[in-house]
Amino acid sequence: LADSALRDALPADVAADVYPQVAVMVLRFTDPLALAGRRAASLQGALVEHLARELEAAGQAAGVPYLKLLGDEVVAAAGLTAEEAGPPAIRRMAAFALAARRCCLALFEEAEAEPAFRIGLDLGVAIGSRVGPGSGFLNLWGDAVRLAGQMAASAPEGGIQASEAVYAALAGQYLFRPRGRFHMPRRGAMSSYILAAEL
Repeated sequence: LADSALRDALPADVAADVYPQVAVMVLRFTDPLALAGRRAASLQGALVEHLARELEAAGQAAGVPYLKLLGDEVVAAAGLTAEEAGPPAIRRMAAFALAARRCCLALFEEAEAEPAFRIGLDLGVAIGSRVGPGSGFLNLWGDAVRLAGQMAASAPEGGIQASEAVYAALAGQYLFRPRGRFHMPRRGAMSSYILAAEL
């Protein structure tokens, strides 16, 4: 229904694609000084450089096709094809979120810093278009990206907060803890969950 409404709302001359069942992860760093600091002798260079390398490797291992570092946020997405959309995409993204959490915890500990990050997950509709010359790069936005960002913004420090859609798709495969209910503009009251581990 959301996909149909979104397609109807887009003008015919808009060169954008609608992805109805995209899994999105937003990882938000909460302490910019920790990212820039050199607080451990074993870490040569800024923590953000090491995090970017480790997250890229984890994303490749999980088969995540979209991974962008944007300031103090990392945005990842899967399910950009019909074959990968929906449950396959969110399973892949949940595995990546847990790997990203482990990676961040280890690197923050090595840097002798508090785990200054939060992760959010959603499964839903997104819009994407190519930007730049030639094939360009994919720019992704829309409800799933926005809700994953809001999940990250309100997640506990060092935790992974997931939306109702993620919980519905992964219940029985992953361990979740209920977090509570909150109000989302244009969506109403929703529940959120903390993703703890794979079962």
